[in-house]
This record gives sequence, structure tokens and C-alpha cells, in this order.
Amino acid sequence: MGTLDRITESLLNSFIEQEQLQYLKPHEAFEHFAAFSVIAPKLHESLSTDDVAVGQGSTPGIDSLAIVTNGALISSPDELDELTKSGSSIDVDFYFIQSKTSGKFEGARMADFADEVRSFFQSNDVHASLQEAKELTTKLLSLGMRLKRNPTCHMYYVTPGRWSDDPFLQKKIATSVERLEDTNMFSKVIFTPVGANQLQDMYRAAHSKTEVNFTFSSKVTLPRIEGVQQSYIGVLPGSQFLQIIRDVDGDLRRGIFEDNVRDFQGSNNTVNAKIRTSIENSGDRFSVLNNGVTIVAKAATVLGDDFTLEDFQIVNGCQTSNVLFEARDSLASVTIPVRIIVTQDDSIATQITDATNSQSQVKTEDLYSLLQFQRKLEAFFATYSEAERLYYERRSQQYRAISNTPRSRVVTRAQLVKSFASVFLDEPNRASRYYSTLYSVLGDRLFNDDHELESYYSAAVALFRSEALFRSGVLKNELKPVRYHLLQAVRHLVVGSKLEPFNSAAQKKTAAAFAALLWNPDHSESIFKTAAKIVIDASDGNELTRDFSKLATFTKRVAEEAATARALSKSKPWILP
Repeated sequence: MGTLDRITESLLNSFIEQEQLQYLKPHEAFEHFAAFSVIAPKLHESLSTDDVAVGQGSTPGIDSLAIVTNGALISSPDELDELTKSGSSIDVDFYFIQSKTSGKFEGARMADFADEVRSFFQSNDVHASLQEAKELTTKLLSLGMRLKRNPTCHMYYVTPGRWSDDPFLQKKIATSVERLEDTNMFSKVIFTPVGANQLQDMYRAAHSKTEVNFTFSSKVTLPRIEGVQQSYIGVLPGSQFLQIIRDVDGDLRRGIFEDNVRDFQGSNNTVNAKIRTSIENSGDRFSVLNNGVTIVAKAATVLGDDFTLEDFQIVNGCQTSNVLFEARDSLASVTIPVRIIVTQDDSIATQITDATNSQSQVKTEDLYSLLQFQRKLEAFFATYSEAERLYYERRSQQYRAISNTPRSRVVTRAQLVKSFASVFLDEPNRASRYYSTLYSVLGDRLFNDDHELESYYSAAVALFRSEALFRSGVLKNELKPVRYHLLQAVRHLVVGSKLEPFNSAAQKKTAAAFAALLWNPDHSESIFKTAAKIVIDASDGNELTRDFSKLATFTKRVAEEAATARALSKSKPWILP
């Protein structure tokens, strides 16, 4: 590995510690560092770089690949199927990263990188580690009218050197971009050389709170309200509203809509089509034709008409905001009604969300992230000591700016839904689904207000321990397509097939004991090694693929094999009675 400057080396070491990647070789750790710095800010949920790392020996030019649709990382055709069922139009971005530790920008290698990207799209013969991404890409490109626009292709060449706009290298980049543009697959092709200074800035940005600056001239300050630090109502010109909803690259900040009760319903939705019509035909009257947007922020700095908001969410107006973004070139005469409430009291924020959406007919599953149960889970996870601490991410990216939070210990809502479904509901075959769809399928089987919290925590511990064992090599990568069946096998092996009700004291006690066993390093390794054998035996020699993992028959066989293994393991110290 080349010599890093002291600042880049310090940031890299901090990243390795937070992600617990000490087992990686130096150049591999740098690849993960580059991937996190580039991709994490583009997502509205936390990123595990294992999900985008291509793997060693795959190609000479691609180290990381992320396919992002509507602000979410997707990794399988199944997840895409679930996303398309919503009826919304789909926005697609491809992110390819090549990371070099040599400290030099080499024209030949930069060109090779772009050629590998072009080959990925044009050739059917790709390395095995890219095969699933290729299948997903083929399916995405066949969606036609469902795509909001042709995909954007982003290429990042990352090295800890100094980028100086060298004319020779600029010409190489221009040629590479042109060759990809000639495929007519993309709405835009962007090649970004990233040197040490840019990489440092990107990494810091990936850890910083969401912050925006804009001018709010036409406003009224509302009277003092208990629990609310500041509140304003007024109208914002379209140009200033775009300052709030767009990031530094001009993309939509999708993460700011996490607390809105509905995701964007698409451009063809009847209501949204009318919003677009009013923007284009009655822009100067938009502020009296639209209910506007409500923004709840944790902090604000106000100097006259100049506002800075930190850690904010649009809790009402997701549809309006998305349509305004799509019509961003037609906002010259448009003003938007806006309410801004600054409070650090989560209960008040929830009340505001409920009140501003009270006129909407909203399904129960749309509101689950706002339920008190989610807050209870977050608080419960926080009660454990540092060694057994996991961080439940109730709100998107809520731990992003907390530097001492090990990111490997952050549990997202999607991860908790999938791990609980696998461990306690015997539904690992459904876990590859887009998680909001999985939640709606499971219905009232999880997140019930009377459920004891230990079961959710122990499911999260099982997932965390499995990921740690994958990273260390104890569990082989070949098992990753059936990782959720591993969790199912672990529970059946340690706890048994029979469960008490989730609201019972007996289940609370069992789940706590289950988690304690999983935290024991020796017990955990032995348990998961046994579970791996169970899963392999249950496969009956079939290749462990994502498609195979969806079979209900395989799920049933895992439970049966685990019951047999449990009966043969009665003497083990990690078997619960």
C-alpha cells in the first residue's frame, strides 16, 4: 500500500475502527473506505460496505458497485420486483468505484476502469461476483416506461494522491465518458477523479448531519409554544425550496422524507399529476392551490432572513416536494407554503406529523415507523453495556454524525424486520424482499405494542454476530445467499422449535438467555458453525443461491435438520432447556 498523508490515514483508521474491519488487508480497507465515502451520502439508510464490495479477483477495474433506486441500495431482482409493485416511477443510479493506493492518477488504469464499466453493460460474460448485479441491471434496463429517466452512470477513480486537472488525463476521461454515452443507455455519464483532499471531504460529509442554507424572506414568526424552540410560517420561492431538498450534487435528498407517512407515489399518481399541472399552468398561484410543506428540524440558526437548518425532516409534503423537484426547471414564478418547526422533543415532532397528516387516509403500515413501539425499541437497545450495545436506527441516518458510534453495531429498521422474521417467525425465505413489503406481508406478527422487547434485541444480536463471523472468515461467503436461514437455524438449534407468545414473561426470559449465549464468543462461533452445517445439509446438495433461498421447502428442511442437530447437542453448554 502506498504512503498515505497523515489526515487520510487518520480518517481511514477511524473508519476501520468504527466498521470493525481490522481483519482486512490495508488495500482492502482502503477500498471499503472509498466506497463508504462515495456511496453512503447517496442513501437514506446506513451502508454496510460489504454489500457493495465486488470482491478480490473479480475484474481488473471494479472494486465496488452500488445500484441505487429511489435512494435505496438494491442487490437482487427480487428487491426490484417488490419496488416496482408500488407503481412509482423508478430513478436509477449506478456507482462504480476503482480504488488505488499508489497515490498516482494513471491514464491507462483510468481508461481500463471505464472499459470494464462499459463491458459490464454490454457483455453477457461477466465474472461470477458480478453476475447477480448483471442480472439486476438487465431487469432494470428492461423496465422502459417505468424508469423516470435513463439511468445515470457514476464512475469514481479514487487514490490518495493529488488531482490537478491534468489535460492528458482530462482527455482520457472525456474519451471514456463519450464511449459510454455512445451506448445510449444513460441520461448522464459522470467520471469523477478523487484525490486525497476530495476523499477527506467526502468522508466527513458522509458523517455530518444534514444541513441546509436558504433565504426565507416572506415569513411570520409564530407565538411561543412549549417544547418548540422556534416556529415559522410563510412562502418560499422555488429556487430557495430547492436549496432544502437538493444535495450538493443536485440530487434529491431522499432521506429527509423518512418521517413522512407516505413514500412518493409516482408522477402518474392522479394527485401528483394535478400538482405538476398547477406548477406548469398556474405557477404564480401555486401557494394558494397547494397545502404546502411542513419541516421539523432539531436545530436552526436564523440571521435575519438567512436560515440554516440541521437534522431535519419533511413530515408532510413528500408528494409536493418530489413533484417540485421533477419540475425544478419550471419554478421561476412558483412559491411554496412552508411551515418550519424547530424542536428537540420527539413526542412533539410525532404529534406534528400526526396532525399535519390527519386529513390523509393512511394505511397502518405507512405509520409503523412513528409508533411508540419504535421509540421503546430504540431506548431498550440503549440500556445495554458497551460490550453488548447495538444501536437501533429508528430514524434514517440518526447515528450518522455521532463519531463514536461503531457503524457495524447500527441496526436499521430493514435489518430488524428481516432478522426478526427469520429468527422468530420462520420466514427467512421472505427476507430478500424489499423490507416495507415484507413488513406489510407479516402484518401484526411483529411490532405489536404488547410484545416484550428482548426478542427483537436477540434477533438483532443474531444478525450482528453472523455478520461479524462472515467478516472474520469463520462463515464462508458461499453461505451469504442463505444468511437468513442461518439465523433461523441458530434459533431452532439453541431455543428449540416451540416459542412462547411474544408478550409473555417466559419468552422474555428465553430471548434474554438466547442473546447472552450469542454474545459469548466461543459459544457463538460454535453455534453458527453448527448452524452452517445444518443449512448445508438441508440444501441436499443444491447450490446455495438467492433463488434457492426463496423455497419454502428449503426453509422447512432447515427447521427439521436443526431439530435433529439440537437433539444430538444436548450436552452443549449453549443449548437452552
